[in-house]
Amino acid sequence: MDISIRRLRQGWLMMKTFSNWPQCLWHNYSSPPAGDLFEYKIRKGYSFWGRPGTLDRGILMEIWGEQCYAPEGWQLNSTDIIVDIGAHIGVYALYGAAQASKGCVVAVEPDPENYTLLARNIRQNRISNCHPENLAVASVAGTRDLFLGTPGETGGHSLVIEGGRKSLSVQTITLQDILDKYHLDHIDCLKLDCEGSEYEILGSLSPELWKKIHRIVMECHDVDQERNLKTLQTLLKDKGYQIIKTQPISPGLSFVYAR
Repeated sequence: MDISIRRLRQGWLMMKTFSNWPQCLWHNYSSPPAGDLFEYKIRKGYSFWGRPGTLDRGILMEIWGEQCYAPEGWQLNSTDIIVDIGAHIGVYALYGAAQASKGCVVAVEPDPENYTLLARNIRQNRISNCHPENLAVASVAGTRDLFLGTPGETGGHSLVIEGGRKSLSVQTITLQDILDKYHLDHIDCLKLDCEGSEYEILGSLSPELWKKIHRIVMECHDVDQERNLKTLQTLLKDKGYQIIKTQPISPGLSFVYAR
């Protein structure tokens, strides 16, 4: 896409998403000091504290502006139970809590800095049906290394993709542990954006737990020959999902929707 067209599209999406879009544009091009926080005000009446110059703003525009996790047929219902794996600063979790006003969201985020903003954004918007957990979801509970993205890649932390990056130790929990803790008998919508851990998480589920997951919306990362979009589609079909839709984002990265 031509760079001028891309900038026009980004500007239009920013105006569509944020009520304070002039300030957002200013922060986009003014290079604010590292560590500064900015309040992104969503036109739907919600607001988020994020970090200018990082992926925070782009994720807000994807989820609230483009509604990338809610295409036709995968919209949320008012009573839905949602589990958000890779909750980041709460962008999808609060979107889900707003749509599922009579349901609940469990938002799981391992990175302490992201989690601090997640909890702050829940408080800021006075959301009572969203429950944050400062944990990573994995095949077993325990302790793992979380490999960190660059300072701007706030949504790029991974248990799987190392690449010589710095790491920190985080506590892990299983998806079954989440259901047990919150006394959930099913999940209406499971959202995953966990930078390659989707294969470990889904591959470790029991047959009984698979039957409790009604819909899945997720990012799929092509990791290697055994962990990629094709193998993920095969897994979902084998587990009984009848409708599987994919949407490419960039080479090796796709949105996947299943029900």
